[in-house]
Amino acid sequence: MPVSHETLWHYINLFRLNTRPFIQTNKNGLIYLRKVRVKNDPLGLNVKKYIYPKYNLYKWERQLSWKQLGYCGFESHLLSANPINRSEILQVKPYYNPYIINWDSQSNRDILQNTGLSQDGINLLQNFYALAGQNMYNSYLDYAQEIYSVDLSYLYEISGGLAKLPLSFYESFKWDKLSDYYPNIPVQCLGNVKLKMGAVVTGIYKYGDKNKIIITYTDSKNSNKLREEFDYIICAIPFSVLRTIQIDPLFSYSKMQCIKEVNYINSQKTLMAFNRRFWEEGGPDRRISGGASYTDLPITQVYYPSDHSKYYKAETSNTNSNSLSIPLKYTKSTFPYLEPGVLLASYNFNLEATRLGGMPYMQRLNLVRQNLEELHGLPEGYLEPFIIGFKTVNWNDEPYFRGALCFYTPEQKKLFSYASSLPEYDGRVFFAGEHISAKHRWMQGALQSGMKAANSLALECLKNSLI
Repeated sequence: MPVSHETLWHYINLFRLNTRPFIQTNKNGLIYLRKVRVKNDPLGLNVKKYIYPKYNLYKWERQLSWKQLGYCGFESHLLSANPINRSEILQVKPYYNPYIINWDSQSNRDILQNTGLSQDGINLLQNFYALAGQNMYNSYLDYAQEIYSVDLSYLYEISGGLAKLPLSFYESFKWDKLSDYYPNIPVQCLGNVKLKMGAVVTGIYKYGDKNKIIITYTDSKNSNKLREEFDYIICAIPFSVLRTIQIDPLFSYSKMQCIKEVNYINSQKTLMAFNRRFWEEGGPDRRISGGASYTDLPITQVYYPSDHSKYYKAETSNTNSNSLSIPLKYTKSTFPYLEPGVLLASYNFNLEATRLGGMPYMQRLNLVRQNLEELHGLPEGYLEPFIIGFKTVNWNDEPYFRGALCFYTPEQKKLFSYASSLPEYDGRVFFAGEHISAKHRWMQGALQSGMKAANSLALECLKNSLI
């Protein structure tokens, strides 16, 4: 959860949830590319010395660290526009300035090639910038949405698990809890919430002059087909799923085109539970607690849990709280690596996700284990006795998502961002979700668009009541 996502933090603070830093980098994290393994030192010297020779880089590229190359390729372009023009990156509007249109027309590969990077330089960066690197033919502007608001720096996580956030929403719906969360609003003005879990929407309809919206759905508990009438609705169904829901009469031509064409990418996460934390074994110069490792193997990225970071302290204080890339000192006599732990053994996107996530169960388990062993320099089969659990989420296979994340292809922001957000059925159907927002792929976009939709709905109600 980036500190820049103010709508998300509004709810975290409202629900009084405890947070802790999510460690992104660790000096003992590994980089394993083209069969060469090095530690992820803060200045990138190991990569320059040992991995660069494996790539056919230009002379000027060899003089820069991989982070400096990434800045040239992805971030430097934003400096060519003034702040007013840049601000449109995070806006949904009917027309955009020429800078936005230019960036919108280019893919991530286009922008890197236009920077002057060699093909091997681009191949190198693909491993460090997974979201962009595994979506090379999708819109650079869509990726710039994350760069501009510093989404991948200063991250936090909810102590005890992210599930506490949706559970807090659920608790806030209860009548006896309303005054706890909305102390400045009289309870009688808040109304009731009737939450229906397992109701799968099958159709959205508007009939005649009644100005009523009909929703048809099935009840997962008894398979009954049901219908209800509403004055207004907010539709937060991903377009990937809305495409197969019956809509009658059809929404506007532009909205139906959005539903048909807006691009979603796949993602997969594979988690492994171990009866001992092999990644935390060894001395201070070896153990990895928090942070990530990067590789060109099929698993692509590995993230280590941050919960044992409490056993470290920084030797210097001039660092931000969510980075442990500086030298560290161990503060307890016995590091608890014998405790069970869960490793995010693979996290990737798009084709990489589809290819790994689509493998048969046991083949995927074995491949992920083998990749982990190769990444960490362990003998084949070493980890097998320690594995006690395994779970893969492949979002293409999730029936209510059918794709993990909205990620525009070139020109889709110009074509679809504004049309996606407009209400339908004469202001009776509003839309929300990360795909509707200017902050794709994040809770921030989903929550912010939901707040905007709720406010727009309230204004429409007020307008109709005054007519």
